[in-house]
Amino acid sequence: RVLPQMAEVADSFDGPMLDTSKWWTSSNGTGSGLAAINERIETSLAADATDGPSGFMGPGFGSQCHAAGDYDARVHYELLDWPFSNGVHVLLGDAGATGSIGRRSESGFEDYLAFFNPVPATTPTAHVAGELRLVRTGGTLTASFREGAGWVPLLMGPTTTDPVSLNVHLYSRDEIFGNRFVRVAYDDFRITASSFACPTWWRDTMPDWAVG
Repeated sequence: RVLPQMAEVADSFDGPMLDTSKWWTSSNGTGSGLAAINERIETSLAADATDGPSGFMGPGFGSQCHAAGDYDARVHYELLDWPFSNGVHVLLGDAGATGSIGRRSESGFEDYLAFFNPVPATTPTAHVAGELRLVRTGGTLTASFREGAGWVPLLMGPTTTDPVSLNVHLYSRDEIFGNRFVRVAYDDFRITASSFACPTWWRDTMPDWAVG
Protein backbone atom coordinates (compact mmCIF):
# COMPACT_ATOMS: atom_id res chain seq x y z
CA ARG A 1 0.00 0.00 0.00
CA VAL A 2 1.06 3.62 -0.41
CA LEU A 3 2.27 5.07 2.86
CA PRO A 4 1.25 8.54 4.10
CA GLN A 5 3.85 11.05 3.01
CA MET A 6 5.00 11.94 6.53
CA ALA A 7 8.68 12.30 5.64
CA GLU A 8 10.58 11.86 2.42
CA VAL A 9 14.10 11.47 1.12
CA ALA A 10 14.30 11.79 -2.67
CA ASP A 11 17.01 12.43 -5.23
CA SER A 12 16.81 12.75 -9.01
CA PHE A 13 20.64 12.94 -9.25
CA ASP A 14 20.58 16.04 -11.44
CA GLY A 15 23.69 17.51 -9.83
CA PRO A 16 27.24 17.16 -11.15
CA MET A 17 28.18 14.49 -8.62
CA LEU A 18 26.80 12.28 -5.88
CA ASP A 19 26.55 14.30 -2.65
CA THR A 20 28.35 12.09 -0.13
CA SER A 21 27.01 14.18 2.76
CA LYS A 22 23.61 12.74 1.83
CA TRP A 23 24.67 9.31 0.54
CA TRP A 24 27.27 6.87 1.78
CA THR A 25 29.17 5.02 -0.93
CA SER A 26 30.92 1.66 -1.01
CA SER A 27 33.26 -0.13 -3.38
CA ASN A 28 33.96 -3.80 -2.79
CA GLY A 29 36.73 -5.62 -4.60
CA THR A 30 38.43 -4.40 -7.76
CA GLY A 31 36.90 -3.01 -10.95
CA SER A 32 33.97 -1.09 -9.40
CA GLY A 33 32.79 2.21 -10.90
CA LEU A 34 30.26 4.79 -9.64
CA ALA A 35 29.63 8.26 -11.11
CA ALA A 36 26.90 10.86 -11.73
CA ILE A 37 26.37 10.88 -15.52
CA ASN A 38 23.49 12.35 -17.54
CA GLU A 39 21.49 13.11 -14.39
CA ARG A 40 21.66 9.52 -13.18
CA ILE A 41 24.04 7.45 -11.09
CA GLU A 42 25.91 4.93 -13.22
CA THR A 43 27.51 1.91 -11.57
CA SER A 44 29.74 -0.60 -13.32
CA LEU A 45 31.90 -3.67 -12.97
CA ALA A 46 34.94 -4.20 -15.19
CA ALA A 47 35.35 -7.51 -17.00
CA ASP A 48 38.31 -8.33 -14.72
CA ALA A 49 36.61 -7.30 -11.46
CA THR A 50 37.36 -9.49 -8.44
CA ASP A 51 36.07 -10.02 -4.90
CA GLY A 52 37.18 -7.92 -1.98
CA PRO A 53 37.97 -9.16 1.56
CA SER A 54 34.22 -9.38 2.29
CA GLY A 55 33.84 -12.08 -0.37
CA PHE A 56 31.96 -10.11 -3.03
CA MET A 57 32.42 -7.30 -5.54
CA GLY A 58 30.53 -4.21 -6.64
CA PRO A 59 29.81 -0.52 -6.05
CA GLY A 60 26.85 0.86 -4.13
CA PHE A 61 25.41 3.82 -2.28
CA GLY A 62 22.75 4.36 0.37
CA SER A 63 20.95 6.86 2.56
CA GLN A 64 22.86 8.55 5.37
CA CYS A 65 19.47 9.03 7.10
CA HIS A 66 17.90 5.80 8.35
CA ALA A 67 14.20 5.15 7.68
CA ALA A 68 12.30 4.68 10.95
CA GLY A 69 8.87 3.09 11.28
CA ASP A 70 6.96 2.23 8.11
CA TYR A 71 8.71 3.06 4.85
CA ASP A 72 8.35 2.82 1.07
CA ALA A 73 11.62 2.79 -0.94
CA ARG A 74 11.73 2.85 -4.75
CA VAL A 75 14.40 3.24 -7.40
CA HIS A 76 14.45 3.15 -11.21
CA TYR A 77 17.15 1.15 -12.98
CA GLU A 78 18.29 0.76 -16.58
CA LEU A 79 20.63 -1.96 -17.85
CA LEU A 80 23.07 -0.08 -20.10
CA ASP A 81 25.65 -2.84 -20.71
CA TRP A 82 24.18 -6.19 -19.75
CA PRO A 83 25.50 -9.26 -21.57
CA PHE A 84 23.56 -12.50 -21.03
CA SER A 85 24.71 -14.70 -18.12
CA ASN A 86 26.91 -11.94 -16.68
CA GLY A 87 26.53 -13.07 -13.05
CA VAL A 88 25.55 -9.65 -11.66
CA HIS A 89 22.66 -8.60 -9.39
CA VAL A 90 21.11 -5.09 -9.44
CA LEU A 91 19.85 -4.64 -5.87
CA LEU A 92 17.67 -2.40 -3.73
CA GLY A 93 18.23 -3.46 -0.14
CA ASP A 94 18.15 -2.52 3.53
CA ALA A 95 21.91 -2.74 4.10
CA GLY A 96 21.73 -6.32 5.33
CA ALA A 97 19.01 -5.86 7.95
CA THR A 98 16.58 -8.27 6.23
CA GLY A 99 17.08 -8.47 2.49
CA SER A 100 16.67 -7.07 -1.00
CA ILE A 101 14.82 -7.05 -4.32
CA GLY A 102 16.94 -7.29 -7.44
CA ARG A 103 17.25 -7.84 -11.17
CA ARG A 104 19.89 -10.47 -11.94
CA SER A 105 21.60 -12.37 -14.73
CA GLU A 106 23.14 -15.75 -14.03
CA SER A 107 24.19 -18.80 -15.98
CA GLY A 108 21.47 -19.29 -18.61
CA PHE A 109 18.67 -17.15 -17.14
CA GLU A 110 17.46 -13.62 -16.37
CA ASP A 111 15.08 -12.91 -13.48
CA TYR A 112 13.94 -10.84 -10.54
CA LEU A 113 15.15 -12.13 -7.18
CA ALA A 114 13.86 -11.19 -3.74
CA PHE A 115 15.91 -12.54 -0.86
CA PHE A 116 15.03 -12.22 2.83
CA ASN A 117 17.75 -14.32 4.45
CA PRO A 118 17.40 -17.28 4.11
CA VAL A 119 14.23 -17.20 1.94
CA PRO A 120 14.42 -16.51 -1.86
CA ALA A 121 11.69 -15.87 -4.44
CA THR A 122 12.25 -15.50 -8.19
CA THR A 123 10.40 -14.89 -11.45
CA PRO A 124 11.83 -14.78 -15.01
CA THR A 125 12.03 -11.43 -16.80
CA ALA A 126 13.37 -9.79 -19.94
CA HIS A 127 13.15 -6.25 -18.52
CA VAL A 128 16.05 -3.98 -19.47
CA ALA A 129 14.63 -1.09 -17.42
CA GLY A 130 12.25 -1.00 -14.50
CA GLU A 131 11.66 -0.07 -10.89
CA LEU A 132 12.37 -1.91 -7.64
CA ARG A 133 10.48 -1.42 -4.38
CA LEU A 134 10.72 -2.34 -0.70
CA VAL A 135 7.83 -1.53 1.67
CA ARG A 136 7.91 -2.03 5.43
CA THR A 137 4.58 -2.02 7.29
CA GLY A 138 4.96 -2.75 10.98
CA GLY A 139 7.18 -5.82 11.17
CA THR A 140 6.50 -7.00 7.60
CA LEU A 141 8.65 -6.31 4.53
CA THR A 142 7.32 -6.64 0.96
CA ALA A 143 9.59 -6.73 -2.11
CA SER A 144 8.06 -5.81 -5.48
CA PHE A 145 8.96 -4.87 -9.04
CA ARG A 146 7.03 -2.71 -11.50
CA GLU A 147 5.15 -4.36 -14.34
CA GLY A 148 3.48 -1.78 -16.59
CA ALA A 149 1.39 0.57 -14.45
CA GLY A 150 1.30 -1.76 -11.44
CA TRP A 151 3.48 -3.51 -8.88
CA VAL A 152 4.10 -7.25 -8.61
CA PRO A 153 4.83 -8.43 -5.03
CA LEU A 154 7.54 -11.09 -5.14
CA LEU A 155 8.22 -11.82 -1.46
CA MET A 156 6.73 -10.84 1.91
CA GLY A 157 8.19 -11.70 5.31
CA PRO A 158 9.09 -10.58 8.83
CA THR A 159 11.60 -7.79 9.26
CA THR A 160 13.25 -5.65 11.91
CA THR A 161 11.42 -2.56 13.16
CA ASP A 162 14.73 -0.76 13.77
CA PRO A 163 15.73 2.24 11.62
CA VAL A 164 17.49 1.05 8.45
CA SER A 165 19.61 2.54 5.69
CA LEU A 166 18.24 1.87 2.20
CA ASN A 167 20.79 1.25 -0.53
CA VAL A 168 21.32 0.26 -4.17
CA HIS A 169 24.16 -1.99 -5.21
CA LEU A 170 25.75 -3.91 -8.05
CA TYR A 171 26.69 -7.30 -6.62
CA SER A 172 28.60 -10.35 -7.78
CA ARG A 173 31.13 -12.91 -6.55
CA ASP A 174 34.11 -14.53 -8.22
CA GLU A 175 32.33 -17.89 -8.53
CA ILE A 176 29.33 -16.47 -10.45
CA PHE A 177 30.79 -13.43 -12.26
CA GLY A 178 30.81 -13.83 -16.05
CA ASN A 179 33.92 -11.65 -16.58
CA ARG A 180 32.09 -9.25 -18.88
CA PHE A 181 31.72 -5.48 -18.52
CA VAL A 182 28.42 -4.51 -16.86
CA ARG A 183 26.99 -0.99 -16.51
CA VAL A 184 23.69 -0.01 -14.83
CA ALA A 185 22.07 3.40 -14.24
CA TYR A 186 19.92 4.33 -11.24
CA ASP A 187 17.49 7.27 -11.08
CA ASP A 188 14.76 8.74 -8.89
CA PHE A 189 15.67 7.04 -5.61
CA ARG A 190 12.78 7.88 -3.27
CA ILE A 191 12.23 6.84 0.35
CA THR A 192 9.02 7.75 2.19
CA ALA A 193 8.96 6.91 5.90
CA SER A 194 7.24 7.63 9.19
CA SER A 195 10.40 9.52 10.16
CA PHE A 196 14.15 9.53 9.60
CA ALA A 197 17.03 9.12 12.02
CA CYS A 198 19.85 11.27 10.62
CA PRO A 199 23.48 11.72 11.73
CA THR A 200 24.00 14.62 14.11
CA TRP A 201 26.10 16.42 11.45
CA TRP A 202 23.44 16.05 8.74
CA ARG A 203 22.01 19.18 7.11
CA ASP A 204 19.45 19.49 4.29
CA THR A 205 21.48 21.50 1.77
CA MET A 206 20.48 19.85 -1.51
CA PRO A 207 17.38 21.21 -3.33
CA ASP A 208 16.06 17.85 -4.50
CA TRP A 209 16.62 16.11 -1.17
CA ALA A 210 13.88 16.69 1.39
CA VAL A 211 13.31 15.52 4.93
CA GLY A 212 10.20 17.10 6.42
